[in-house]
Amino acid sequence: GFPTETMYDIELTKRFIYKLNSDSLLVKIYVPYPGSSLYDYVVKNKLFTPPEKLEDWAISWTEIHYQLSEVAPDVLNHLVDRIIFAHYLKKFPRITLSFLKNLLSHKISLPKMLSYGIKTFLARNN
Repeated sequence: GFPTETMYDIELTKRFIYKLNSDSLLVKIYVPYPGSSLYDYVVKNKLFTPPEKLEDWAISWTEIHYQLSEVAPDVLNHLVDRIIFAHYLKKFPRITLSFLKNLLSHKISLPKMLSYGIKTFLARNN
C-alpha cells in the first residue's frame, strides 16, 4: 500500500518476512497521515483524499479503501491477511509450545487463562 508499490515489491516484502523468521508479526498498510513525509505527495498527486472528520481516520486502521499504488485495495487487504495467516500457521507449533512452557514456568492458573481467552474471543466476535 506504500505509494508507487508494485506486486514485485510486495513479493520482496513477503520474502523478507520469511527470512526474518520472527515469532511475531505485525503487518500494516501505509496510511498517509498529515505531517508524514509522503502525505503532501499523495494528496498533490490525487492518490488520496483525506477524511474530512477526525473520526473517519479511524477507519484506516482496519482495512484500506484507497489506492496509493498499482495494487488494488481489495487485493492488498487480502494479501495482508494471507501473509499474516501463513506466518502464524508456520509458527504455530513452536509458538504454542513456547506459550505452554511460559504458562507452566510462571504458574499462571490455566483455568483463569482459558476463561480470559474465551471472554476475549467472544467479545471480539459479537
